[in-house]
Amino acid sequence: KRIGKYLLLDPDLCKSVDRVDIIIIVHTAPQNLDKRQRIRDSFAKASLFRPFDIHTTIRSWETSSTITTISRLKGVMGFRWVSEYCPNSEFVLKIDDDILVNMFKLLYSFLSHMSGKRKSIFCNLWHSGSMPILRKGKWKVASHVFSSRTAFPYDYCSGFLVLMTTDLMKPMYEAALTTPFFWIDDVYLFGMLPLVVGDVMYYNYELHRYLSVNEGKAMNCTQELGPRCPIFATLIENDFWPYWDTIKGLYTSDDWHLQQRFIH
Repeated sequence: KRIGKYLLLDPDLCKSVDRVDIIIIVHTAPQNLDKRQRIRDSFAKASLFRPFDIHTTIRSWETSSTITTISRLKGVMGFRWVSEYCPNSEFVLKIDDDILVNMFKLLYSFLSHMSGKRKSIFCNLWHSGSMPILRKGKWKVASHVFSSRTAFPYDYCSGFLVLMTTDLMKPMYEAALTTPFFWIDDVYLFGMLPLVVGDVMYYNYELHRYLSVNEGKAMNCTQELGPRCPIFATLIENDFWPYWDTIKGLYTSDDWHLQQRFIH
């Protein structure tokens, strides 16, 4: 009960098909309606990506927690929701609402290398011992927490985009029932919980090569290299629709479809 309960529930979301390639979970705030709608109208619009089957869920949960734990609770409840209602999905893509994903690139260029793996996480990976524990500022960690450490002792992911195999959802939710909360959700959700689960394999899709926090750099890469640009997701503030229109134009062109027929 300490994890919470669903306020909005669509138990039939994944029941209409035998298999779902990707279920997208968007972490968002109630007031960010425009951001949620642009995701639905762009890279989460399933009709653009047939024959792949992708579903999107923007979930609401009720908790008794303070604001400092809300983000982590959303993540944990997302694990539970997928394990209960979308176990027929192969992958779970957790994103923040200020992300633009080149879903064409992810599905057509990367998914074949990811498929068939078990207990796996694909993300920008911070290796154990590489990320310092800050004792001041926004990300300040209290002195009694990790008191003998200067860096986090876990592999963990940058949380703005994390792709996971669905077989991790139930064990990660169960791990959260017994693992004390830590307030930095990237560390907790994608470092501490996988460690408790055990035998989880990380695959590093590193920042500045496959992922970006610079929308200008991502846009330039796509404009200059077209489908050969390796970046498949970026944080985005100002140019969501111009960038999405560029991506969609590339991947819905006759030339691109002709190339796909030769490749496949």
